[in-house]
Amino acid sequence: MQLSIILPCYNVEQYIAECLDSLYMQDIPESEYEIICINDCSPDRTRDIIIQYQTKHANLSLIENAVNKHQGISRNIGFDAAKGKYIWFVDPDDYIEHNIIGTLISECEDNNLDVLNFELYKVDLELNIIKNKLANPTEVIPGKNFIHQLGADWQLNGSVGRKVFLKSFLIEIQLYFKVGNYLQDQIYSLRSVYYAKRFRHCDKYCYYYRFNPTSTVNTRMTATKYLSVYTLASDLSQFSEEIKANDPQLSTTVYQAALWYFNFVIKQFFYFKAFEREIAMHYLNNMAPILLHENAINGWKLMLLRHLKEAHTLLYPIAPILIYTRAYKRNLRNKHSS
Repeated sequence: MQLSIILPCYNVEQYIAECLDSLYMQDIPESEYEIICINDCSPDRTRDIIIQYQTKHANLSLIENAVNKHQGISRNIGFDAAKGKYIWFVDPDDYIEHNIIGTLISECEDNNLDVLNFELYKVDLELNIIKNKLANPTEVIPGKNFIHQLGADWQLNGSVGRKVFLKSFLIEIQLYFKVGNYLQDQIYSLRSVYYAKRFRHCDKYCYYYRFNPTSTVNTRMTATKYLSVYTLASDLSQFSEEIKANDPQLSTTVYQAALWYFNFVIKQFFYFKAFEREIAMHYLNNMAPILLHENAINGWKLMLLRHLKEAHTLLYPIAPILIYTRAYKRNLRNKHSS
């Protein structure tokens, strides 16, 4: 089996047929690749549509989650079940180019790649298709070189849908998606590309990313999504520390992104309901060490000025963090002076 295509499915009855059709309008026999759909307790007709396609295609399998586990864990379940040498994570509200799978597999095989990166189209609400060029094609290079080439645009390569991965490579670096996190593509893409010894970006447009206003990343910010932004900030901060000794330039760039997400978290706090604030504060207290960074504190103060009328709603719940931060700084000064 050459390729496993993994689709985490939840409430996509409007899009799943177009996605599956694109996966079957391909240039290699169906026996050479598989499609794994993980039904994450969809309340709509998503499951029924997948079963209809199963009657026509032997390479389509359906895994049923007993409870809703969200996108990341569903992807992990599909990954563990995958028999293919290569992995492609496709979101079922997106679709892929026709007659492209054989080309992508050949690229991976001919160049012995850990990660193959490619271009994508964006599809807007009016179904306009827009080329979203990321970079010029590369030869086979270490993935971290590509991140450096992108410079300030490194976050634009966050989609896992624009990548085909060697499964054994992902197992080697022990890369999995986390529980309950809505914003996992960014850190997953960053880690996989950075640690890829053999990476190539090609200029083929292979993936159609659809802007879906009802998707999990485009609907109202809740405490659960707040936690996801917090987790992303923490993951980026951890990765920054991980590469600091060998790659200080990128480490600084990634840490600045972590601080931006942190400031975003603070700003969103204003719009939470009371019970959501209680949940969010539990996680926000863990962010005190990041608050020690001067840029984060300055950004937070600037945000308070912009929301001066509402500042009193934040100062009370944030007070424990300010107290912790001041005490932490005082302890640091005492240690250095002793």
